[in-house]
Amino acid sequence: MQLMQPWKDCRAMGRHTMALARTPWRGAGLACLAVAVLALVGCSSIATPLPDLGPTGSTSMSKEDQKKAVDELNQKRATHEQDAEKEIEGSR
Repeated sequence: MQLMQPWKDCRAMGRHTMALARTPWRGAGLACLAVAVLALVGCSSIATPLPDLGPTGSTSMSKEDQKKAVDELNQKRATHEQDAEKEIEGSR
């Protein structure tokens, strides 16, 4: 029995035989497409409101407050290692 190889000799086989050779692939492709569409439809029904990430006027810091906060963080960064050593020694 000879295997169907439509890519080798298309003219020897009839048009109907070629269509039958492609039918399983088309069916599988349509099934995958249907699953993908159903998955997208299911995901679109989930409507979780996103939080507003924009800046609010009441929590904004003034330039002076920002500068103070940055200076405090820089000072903590500079002394962090020594403070950690003191804390560890104190807990022993």
